[in-house]
Amino acid sequence: MKRYLLIILSVLVATTAYSQSVPRYVLIEHFTNTRCTLCPSRNDKMVETLEDYEGEYHLISYHPPVPYNDDIFYLQNPTQNEARRQFYGVGGTPIAFLWGNISNQGTTLIPTGTMNASIGQTGSLEVRVRTAYLPQQNLSVQVEVETIEPFAIAGPGDLELFVAIVENTVDYNAPNGETEHFQLFRQMLTDINGDDFSLLTAEEGSIAEKGYSYVLDPTWDVNELEVIAFVVLNGQGGAEYLNSGSDRDFRVKADLIDLPNASEKDLSIEIAQGVPPYTIIWKNGVNIEIDIASGDTAYTRPGLQEGTYFLEVTDSLGRTIERKAEFQTTNTNIDDKLAANLNWTAVGDRTWQLHWTNPNYRPESIKVLDLNGRLVQETQPTQTATFLDIDLKGTPQGIYILQAETPSGVWTQKAVGTR
Repeated sequence: MKRYLLIILSVLVATTAYSQSVPRYVLIEHFTNTRCTLCPSRNDKMVETLEDYEGEYHLISYHPPVPYNDDIFYLQNPTQNEARRQFYGVGGTPIAFLWGNISNQGTTLIPTGTMNASIGQTGSLEVRVRTAYLPQQNLSVQVEVETIEPFAIAGPGDLELFVAIVENTVDYNAPNGETEHFQLFRQMLTDINGDDFSLLTAEEGSIAEKGYSYVLDPTWDVNELEVIAFVVLNGQGGAEYLNSGSDRDFRVKADLIDLPNASEKDLSIEIAQGVPPYTIIWKNGVNIEIDIASGDTAYTRPGLQEGTYFLEVTDSLGRTIERKAEFQTTNTNIDDKLAANLNWTAVGDRTWQLHWTNPNYRPESIKVLDLNGRLVQETQPTQTATFLDIDLKGTPQGIYILQAETPSGVWTQKAVGTR
């Protein structure tokens, strides 16, 4: 059995820092118009760019009366579309704002570099949205916000909550040639400029809830509706978009639970905000499928022996999240030999080099993993090599795990990437 020497806490590597941090979703507010001739090509490019970032952003597409005030989607909610246009001072379309700031005014509304620089951040708040579709087109929305990391609030009224209904895809043959319209803004349930959210405090663990109800337009496709909520902090330096959440967000939490028997652990899985039912597939040698029925959001696999476990959790929309869990004891003699014969060195910005002095410790493979256990990169050194460079340029900022698998064991090092 291979042994492991971990330079960082194994539980952090194995199950991620989920319980200590939450992702900060990229909030995109997009303005377009069905009669704007520039919009089709630029909107298509934006949609194409965002395909690579599924699950890492929330998008709201408004239809203001510029350059034309007879846009069909503007006319369906003129007051709120115009108010959001005025808020940003939009004078032409298309244009996109990320966290309240203009993304780009050229032919590419959201450059890949802008998204790469935005994803991977952690949020000071977690925004959870739950919806219930009731008879007679009634929609009930519950928004729960939790403070994860303390932040500064000057006084009452600094925090504002926005809750919007969007329709994911709308088919309409527009005058400008567009036939599919994405994340179409339908209705702001809060005031268009946000509701005061002083219920929430800046102290870690503070939780505040707010509920809304709305009678849906019967022409909207209920199966395509999504509710997006976001929280804005207004301070002396301007507005800061703390975080956002959606009733279609899908997250999985995996925690190892200590048992009295030190040679075993339980793995607890909690699913947040996906669409049930769920399927869990274990990939530790033999695939085991486990269905979690609608209404259940937790599963525990008891009595895990030492080893590495991979699992995939899929919701009813076909969205899949992968998680990795490692449980191992330490063999000091083997660890000492690995430490004496392998050495990581940072040789540049986002570049590391692994050296080995003894061919018996030449790695069979070198892997780069993110903190979710996902494989980012893998390399096999040649038989005559005595070192190997690991280049992470082009990957998002964050913490990576560099893992060298040798015949004598696996040695792991933490690498912190900067831009």
